[in-house]
Amino acid sequence: MHARYGSPYSIETTHIKFLNSDLCAEVMRSLFKVTRQYRESFDVYASQKSFEWSLIAGEKHVMHMGGEDAVHVDIPDCLDGLPKEVHEFAIARPETDHSRHGYEILGTGHGGAYPHMINEFLSALMEGREPYPNAVRAANITCSGILSHESALRGGEIVRLPEWTIEK
Repeated sequence: MHARYGSPYSIETTHIKFLNSDLCAEVMRSLFKVTRQYRESFDVYASQKSFEWSLIAGEKHVMHMGGEDAVHVDIPDCLDGLPKEVHEFAIARPETDHSRHGYEILGTGHGGAYPHMINEFLSALMEGREPYPNAVRAANITCSGILSHESALRGGEIVRLPEWTIEK
């Protein structure tokens, strides 16, 4: 699948430190069919609580509350705020296009996020307000992924976000 995605890596992971915070994250993507399931996930660590994505599709995620305390958690389909007419597009369901990943539950891509993003953007336009995420935050999120891949191509070199992607 190298030619399809233009990436020499079947699995990539990045470590992200959030500015002015004790929060850090590990983001991982296992895209190609290697000796593990497809996975696009994140783990988030902080001083009070941490969250780890399940390692196996269909299993529950884990919330750590400090020390040895940990619980399994479900991430529900969030339909709040969406018009009822688009609910069916935001609910995670088995992927039907087996040419992509086949066995992962994606909803409409990225866990059903697209209807929420489109609804927020259109609502912000109609209400005359700034959408969430705004342009700077969206650039920050997008650049994080692009620069993480750039870091991998440079052998893991630390790559910092451009100043214009940091909210003031």
